[in-house]
Amino acid sequence: MGTPGRKGDRGMQGPIGPQIEISEIVQSVRQEIGNVSGTVYVRWGRKTCPDTAQLVYEGIAGGGRYEHKGSGGNHQCLPLNPIYDNPVPGKQSVGLMYGSEYQTHDFAPLSAIRNGAVICAVCRVPTRSTLLMIPARNECPSDEWTREYYGYLMSASYTHSRSQFVCMDRHSEATPGSTSRNDNGALFYPVEGRCGGSGEPLPCGPYIDGNELTCAVCTI
Repeated sequence: MGTPGRKGDRGMQGPIGPQIEISEIVQSVRQEIGNVSGTVYVRWGRKTCPDTAQLVYEGIAGGGRYEHKGSGGNHQCLPLNPIYDNPVPGKQSVGLMYGSEYQTHDFAPLSAIRNGAVICAVCRVPTRSTLLMIPARNECPSDEWTREYYGYLMSASYTHSRSQFVCMDRHSEATPGSTSRNDNGALFYPVEGRCGGSGEPLPCGPYIDGNELTCAVCTI
């Protein structure tokens, strides 16, 4: 075997490969994260989801009866097809779940469904993972957010047992034929802001005393 030859000259640089913008990478990562996680919310007052979300199930709104002190204080979107597991027959001294009604007699935007049974839908957004319900505004913080739906803030009456605040859809509907029954149960009232008086710390100016508060459900 002969002696090794000298080292060859350096070759010419090859062509530049395809460039990927950082923004494209970030967008791809966001999309993958969204596809894995997503977020879920309840659309109160409707049995369908907006075009921005997928329907998980439709249901009826339930909660504790308005004059009871116990049971849960939060509202539930109950599915239409419950599954039981070894229930005890008869009525027991336990927590109670009732249906619900709109109490909107003096609230013109939703007065047509007063006393009606409140419906709901559980919706999933597969590509956005952060959910925000904004009280007192019916718009999202910026164009980067997607407004899933908007409407009016509602809760129990201040004279009844406390419940959570929910965002009721601006175009809410009721179970057909339920507006004539007035069954009570869990009750949804519009929420008014209070400002200016003793013990009413909301700032007057931006908040108007006695005005019903709006709301928006947003995702990003």
